[in-house]
Amino acid sequence: MPVRPDELPRWATDAGRTLEPSGGEKDVGWELEKKPPARKMNWIQNRSFQWHAYTQFTPLMGVSNFEERVGGTKAQSINDLVHELTSVGATRWVAVGNADGGDAYILLSKDRGVIWAEQTNPRNETLNGVDHDGSALFVAVGTIDAGGDAYIISSADGEIWAEETNPKGFNLNAVAHDQSGLWVAVGRADGTDAYIVTSVDGSAWNEQTNPKNLDLNAVAYDGSGLWFAVGEADGGDAYIITSTNGEDWEEQTNPRGRRIEAIAHDTDGLWLAVGDTGGGAPAYVISSDDGKAWTEHLPSGIFLSSLFAVANDKLGRWVVAGEPDANDPYIGTSIILPVA
Repeated sequence: MPVRPDELPRWATDAGRTLEPSGGEKDVGWELEKKPPARKMNWIQNRSFQWHAYTQFTPLMGVSNFEERVGGTKAQSINDLVHELTSVGATRWVAVGNADGGDAYILLSKDRGVIWAEQTNPRNETLNGVDHDGSALFVAVGTIDAGGDAYIISSADGEIWAEETNPKGFNLNAVAHDQSGLWVAVGRADGTDAYIVTSVDGSAWNEQTNPKNLDLNAVAYDGSGLWFAVGEADGGDAYIITSTNGEDWEEQTNPRGRRIEAIAHDTDGLWLAVGDTGGGAPAYVISSDDGKAWTEHLPSGIFLSSLFAVANDKLGRWVVAGEPDANDPYIGTSIILPVA
């Protein structure tokens, strides 16, 4: 994998040392054996430097521009979504949401999040989280079902779903996979701590302890050995815990006492967390390149709907989803700048 350079290719930042070539020169380029003036060569290299500087901030620009898509045919909230990770060219997304009277609301897209179709599943229970293992399995988790435990279902293709058992009857809010064999699901406070369960196959689940009796809303893995779980505000800040193995968890401080609903990261090390509107304010969207220092954003395409889900397809596109308007759930996709 190519290594990102430490510095931008800065060149001729003094405007007096550059001269823009004419339109004709740009059309035909330099003629064979012609020696172009240094100022014109400086202009070309300086323009290249400016574009590198501009695109260095593409990840942050990408999360500030979203284009709304049709989210199925029902006015149901989408609570989480994930992109299939089986190959670089994979296009399949799965989104899960509230119980709709017949079963949990599950949507499947096979074209990078543009067109969505509803899928059936075993029970009429709300699903709060979904992830893919990078090989051949989706797992979704949710509220307590009629069997007395949290609703967990799995699928190889996002279309046919089977139910799985787990230790306790406490809601699970999120699930994630480390692409190396470990599933982690997090949820409601159970009276002692947050309900956290782990699995190596998506079927058999074991409970794990953690520092506080506070709800956890989201969990994610950074691809380099660190798990992140985020949740409710405890009066000072949001409950954020980290782990290197999914079993031993340590609490971390964070800058704002505001509930976080979802968290995800891209291939460039950028973390994106989303949450509530905050009483009429735009949806809460923050980013970080280390999981510790966070920057708040006011995305231009996100209105007064709380965001419950965020994911990145590892190809440059972010997708966020949340509360419905009068017609359908809010689903937004980031605008990807063209790559030369």
